[in-house]
Amino acid sequence: MLLYYFFCLLMCTFAYVQLNDPDPWIWCSVYLVVAGLSLLASQQRTFPRITLLVIVGYALGAVVLWPAEYRGVAKMQQEMPQIELARESLGLLVCCVVLGILYSKGKTKKSK
Repeated sequence: MLLYYFFCLLMCTFAYVQLNDPDPWIWCSVYLVVAGLSLLASQQRTFPRITLLVIVGYALGAVVLWPAEYRGVAKMQQEMPQIELARESLGLLVCCVVLGILYSKGKTKKSK
C-alpha cells in the first residue's frame, strides 16, 4: 500500500514540475491521471480495464513523441526541440511502468 502512495506523490510532483511548461494542462493531466489511479489502488479500488487502456494510450503517445534523432534529455535548447520530445516520451514511459505495476498488482489481488 505504501508503494501506491509513493506513486501518487511522485506523479503529483511530476505534475507540479510541468506547471511552467508551455502546455501544462496536457502534462499535468497525464501525470494526475496516474496519481489518481495510484490513490484509488491504495484504497483497494482497481480498474484493470481503464488502467490497461491508459497504458496503451500512453505507450502510443511515447512512440509518437519519440524524436527521430535522440540527443538525450540534457538542458533544453531552442535549436534542439528533440530534447523536449525525448523528455515527454520518457515521462509517458515512466507512467506506463507505474501503471503496469498497478495493473499487475490489481490483477493479483483480484485472483486471490
